[in-house]
Amino acid sequence: MGQRSHPFGALYNTLIITDSPGYIDNLNVLPPIGDLDHNIVYGYLTFVTDRPATIKRTVWHYDRANFNDLNVEFANAPFNTAFMLFDDPNEILEYFYDLLKIGMEAHIPKKNHK
Repeated sequence: MGQRSHPFGALYNTLIITDSPGYIDNLNVLPPIGDLDHNIVYGYLTFVTDRPATIKRTVWHYDRANFNDLNVEFANAPFNTAFMLFDDPNEILEYFYDLLKIGMEAHIPKKNHK
């Protein structure tokens, strides 16, 4: 008693369940900790992941914006009309967003990136 007959100690009590055993690489066992009859089993997992989809981004160049014309456009934009046209807050918000986007696209340079 006191000596292990198996070179990996209690490895036979370790259960690893996977439907993809090819993902487990380099399985190893560390020496026991103190007088315990347990060992740390470790390994490396290899995952195959798909490349993330390309996301289109719009970069606004605010440093080159014409804020004077943008302010004039926003001052004259019919924001109040939204309250007469729509009852649904989501539609009002979408209307505001559209007015803001039209003004921004007219007076702030932008570049679309893939």
